[in-house]
Amino acid sequence: MNLDILDQESLMTKFKPGQSGNIHGRPKGSKNLKKIVDDLLNEEIVVKGSTTKISAKKAMIKVQAAKALKGDDKALMWLLSHVSKDELMEVNYIYTNIDPSYFS
Repeated sequence: MNLDILDQESLMTKFKPGQSGNIHGRPKGSKNLKKIVDDLLNEEIVVKGSTTKISAKKAMIKVQAAKALKGDDKALMWLLSHVSKDELMEVNYIYTNIDPSYFS
């Protein structure tokens, strides 16, 4: 028997008309990876040595900012890569318009 005929027969009987291949489908309310990660990052956590609660996302940013201020180039690059162009332009404007005597 020819393989092409077998393939055509299996394709013709694979699904009944009007029926999808995934009968049960994805359960309603199930979360994809993006939603799970977003939920985790927005979860409130307690910072060590404090009773203050902040989001995990904010805690991560604070850690990276502290590292960048200590001279960690990777932390600085991570921070800058997560800042929008508009925010970078605003920071650039602020720093280019500061009186140099402010730093002395």
